[in-house]
Amino acid sequence: MLVLWIVGLALGLGGCGSSSGSADTSANASLLAGTHFLWVFSATDDVPDRGNAAWAVVTLDGVSAMTGTAGENAGGSVIGPLPLAATYGVAADRSTTFSFGAGSNYSGWSNVDGSAALAGATAASSTPAAIGLLKLTSGVVDADLAGNWFLGAVVLTVTGSISTYWGSATLDAVGAGTATISANFEGVVAGGPPVALSAATASNGQLTMTMGGTPLEGAMHVGRNLIVAVGSTTDTEDPTWVVLVRKTSGASNATFGGTYQIVGLERDGGGFGSLTGAVVANGAGSLTATFTKNTDGVISASGPDVVSYAAAADGGLIVDAVGEPLEGGFSAGGAFAVLAGPTTAMTNPRIYVLLRR
Repeated sequence: MLVLWIVGLALGLGGCGSSSGSADTSANASLLAGTHFLWVFSATDDVPDRGNAAWAVVTLDGVSAMTGTAGENAGGSVIGPLPLAATYGVAADRSTTFSFGAGSNYSGWSNVDGSAALAGATAASSTPAAIGLLKLTSGVVDADLAGNWFLGAVVLTVTGSISTYWGSATLDAVGAGTATISANFEGVVAGGPPVALSAATASNGQLTMTMGGTPLEGAMHVGRNLIVAVGSTTDTEDPTWVVLVRKTSGASNATFGGTYQIVGLERDGGGFGSLTGAVVANGAGSLTATFTKNTDGVISASGPDVVSYAAAADGGLIVDAVGEPLEGGFSAGGAFAVLAGPTTAMTNPRIYVLLRR
């Protein structure tokens, strides 16, 4: 389980699991060599239900080792910094695995230049979770934040309720702005007034963010078109995961075409599910998804599921997930996307992040 995830790492649980860090994923490990921002968000079916958000700066050695220093919000209790030790692998096709010890394995994909990776929890009896890496860089300034963004987020409160958010955000050249969002609160859908949003970057792309008063730790992608932040970094506050994808122009269904890695988290009945897998967009309004799902530790294969999508000129994206619409958007060229919702009442909250493989 991912409960007290960092404590497990601090105890040195970096051994290889059955699907992680093994020889068959060593062919392309150098792709991820370097320093990255690591984020994890998980959800545990408990009394009350519990969210965990973890963040770290890690170094991948280009062979199999990942080390760093991490912090975590475990159901409202903030712990860290603590040492992290794990293993990873990247196969020739860029399929990617991470292992934080026995029973804590993740499977996913790295993008073509190794600047980002996404994966989901795939070990039996493990907590549903999504994980990602953003490679750190240099020369980042607050002015790189300026512009219009799509926003997706999830909050799992310390009292056990989950809500997802979708909408738009605007930041200026000093990182100040607002977000206009709607939410699915355990199946109740509502809009709300603008929420204050601010961010401040370090030169390597790390950043601190505050959304609606909640402090978060995150990073900006080297292409300046994706931000991921998690927290809260303040004790007793709710575990939170926020994704910003920069808006574009002149986009169409054809822009959002190709094969994507998808990871996500959702309410599933009274518990939770995460998924990791492939989405193939045909560039003409149809998606085919095939993925591995973790439903409260039960691992299963799903798909192929075929659904429709519609893209707007600014990259806005609506996916009709079998009558449960998801909203979000994609960045220039369709490199990254975020989806959240559903936007209709009496549906289970869910959030997904995609990168082009």
